[in-house]
Amino acid sequence: MNPVHEEIYKNHIIRIEADGDTESPEHWDDDCYLCLNLPRHVTIREKECDEIIENGGKKPGFWVFKVYGYIHSGISLNFGGPRDAWDSGLAGVMVANKSEFKSRDHAKKQAKFQLDSWNQWLNGDVYQFVILTTERCAHCNHVAESVLESCGGIYGLEDTVRAAKEQVDSLV
Repeated sequence: MNPVHEEIYKNHIIRIEADGDTESPEHWDDDCYLCLNLPRHVTIREKECDEIIENGGKKPGFWVFKVYGYIHSGISLNFGGPRDAWDSGLAGVMVANKSEFKSRDHAKKQAKFQLDSWNQWLNGDVYQFVILTTERCAHCNHVAESVLESCGGIYGLEDTVRAAKEQVDSLV
């Protein structure tokens, strides 16, 4: 796989690659979750999504937030409303259990965090890092790389670079 970022940090090579094997946020939390129906793109809890929307955006015992989707060279989900008349519209709902989130504001903050994670996952903004050292053969001058550490499933390139540097710092 081609690296999306590579740098030398404290005499270690940090190589960042896209992580296509990361589990979706769908399995993270049953107290706050996304129901989405974007035919030809992605559906998550499609039947539940349709039922909540048909029920006027209500689900007993849950805070419900309408989710709008914008599809144009990627997928962007938001709570704010359609971005334009052609490529966006109501895509689903984010629901949060009222027994876990006592206020709507608290529920919306968690829902926003989850929606941001969904946007990253849907658009491939999930990475893995590999930390390498090199050793040059004194006889043939060949340079061999050795993997010291690796970690995947990190959302956001900046967070992945930061996590890799923290790992290098713990090694030196």
